[in-house]
Amino acid sequence: MSGATLKRRCRPQRNDRGVVGGSDGLLAGVLVAVVGTLIVVNVWSVVSARTDTDAAVREYLRVYTRATSSSEGATQAEAAARAQLTASGRNDSRIWISTPDGSSFGPCAVVRVTIRLRAPAVRVPGLMNAGSHTVSSNGAEVIDPWRAMSRGSAWRPGGVACGG
Repeated sequence: MSGATLKRRCRPQRNDRGVVGGSDGLLAGVLVAVVGTLIVVNVWSVVSARTDTDAAVREYLRVYTRATSSSEGATQAEAAARAQLTASGRNDSRIWISTPDGSSFGPCAVVRVTIRLRAPAVRVPGLMNAGSHTVSSNGAEVIDPWRAMSRGSAWRPGGVACGG
């Protein structure tokens, strides 16, 4: 046999074997990237909702503690908190606000509020709705003891405004 004939026989033949394995690897990589992105977006949705509820709690407490009466404070503070959440792009129907106890309204009274928000999960076209996550934020603040208003039950006479 001549050298040219021998080279032709040893050369491997080219075919399509292995192509399917390579495309499966690419498909798996794309699937992992898409699922990973959906997980990150859902986590970010919860973090964003928590940030928005924290801001709404601060706004509620700011308005409530500056009001002159419990009923006026609750009305104005709830409107301010809902406006804060609506400005952040939140749906008003998914917001729940616990109003503080108005019986002890006055200087030195501690005001506590809880705001809950349903943050929807990311929807994927063609798949069922993934549901929602409930995010909750709590806050407390003391009403200014030196403001001019009728004294509440938490007021302590004798130089120490909020003693006890």
